[in-house]
Amino acid sequence: MRALLRRRAAGEPVAYLLGEREFFGRPFSVTPAVLIPRPETETLVERALEWARQSAGGAGEGLRIADLGTGSGCIACTVAAELPRAAVVAVDLSTGALEVAAANAQRLGVGDRVQTVHGSWGEPLRHLERFDAVLSNPPYVTTAELTELDRDVRDHEPRLALDGGADGLDAVRELLASVRDALHRPAYVALEIDPRRREGVEMLLRTALQEATVTVHRDLAGHDRVVEARLAGG
Repeated sequence: MRALLRRRAAGEPVAYLLGEREFFGRPFSVTPAVLIPRPETETLVERALEWARQSAGGAGEGLRIADLGTGSGCIACTVAAELPRAAVVAVDLSTGALEVAAANAQRLGVGDRVQTVHGSWGEPLRHLERFDAVLSNPPYVTTAELTELDRDVRDHEPRLALDGGADGLDAVRELLASVRDALHRPAYVALEIDPRRREGVEMLLRTALQEATVTVHRDLAGHDRVVEARLAGG
């Protein structure tokens, strides 16, 4: 107990001390190699599930979905659990994160349908069968803003999952540049955003996927949280 108290006094997040955080009603193992799942990200999952069920029914029959920058695998594993007939590929540049995501997939009974792949954003998808959807919670804090974050986040959560560059949009640019040719038509792309970056993300999506219909959705707190693009068949 004393050791845990010392770690907490140093600002280490409770989720790392416990080794677990709940997301979408399920327990996820977490380590300092991954971003701690947040309730706001559940909005992204809810939007993706609504699209999937409209497109392929409640089980997500035949859908191929990619989660880029998967971290703990909370998005990938939740989508797989909620859509038992869908296949999910979880990509991350961090091998430590992939180990956590794979362990969570096994823990939640979806290890047979969540494939973990090492690489940067959509680059590994070029070698795989095309996808119906791409989901991501990319880094969106500007490099300058990192110093202003609570110390629990700034000093303990992985910078790779936080730092979005000078304008907070570097990861979005790289992601969108890498996925266009990996998508079927029709297709769906959904990104979690910082509400302050809404216009920038919208512009990048409209530029990268010019034929897409782009919409923005709010989280339970009323903040712009998810930007999604729907591409028609062709």
